[in-house]
Amino acid sequence: MAAAKVDRSKLLATLRDAAAPLADVDEKKMFGCEALFRNGAIFALVWKTGRIGVKLPDAARFEALASQKGSEPWRAGPMVMSHWLLVPPSIDGDAKKLAPWVKEAHGMAGAVVKTAKPKKSAKPKKSAKPTTKPKPKKAKAKAKTKKAKKAKAKAKKGG
Repeated sequence: MAAAKVDRSKLLATLRDAAAPLADVDEKKMFGCEALFRNGAIFALVWKTGRIGVKLPDAARFEALASQKGSEPWRAGPMVMSHWLLVPPSIDGDAKKLAPWVKEAHGMAGAVVKTAKPKKSAKPKKSAKPTTKPKPKKAKAKAKTKKAKKAKAKAKKGG
């Protein structure tokens, strides 16, 4: 028996309504689905399977919301996406019930500060060793040919 098909456009409308009072929200595609961002950090999405997901990097809040009936970790195929929860289907269509989840994820996205990775320090240079570059193979072959020709010419002159 196939699962009922969910209208993702309705879910997106509900997600937009829940996020409407929040500041600094941008919408764009991520992971092949519609997603909401705060200052470049993703915090909510409508997953391809027709579920709304929120990113909750705070472990205590993640566990508290994960314990609510109907919520579950977001799985992309066999992988469990860390910090992500799919909200209970019972609140998917209700922006007022969804709003606290979205607000919490939005707040955590705002708390995430993207920092540049520290640059690797330059490795100390090894002492320079004089190197001689080997002659290309063609050059060696030509040199051998020239030597062979000279030796042949000497042999003819001397003999």
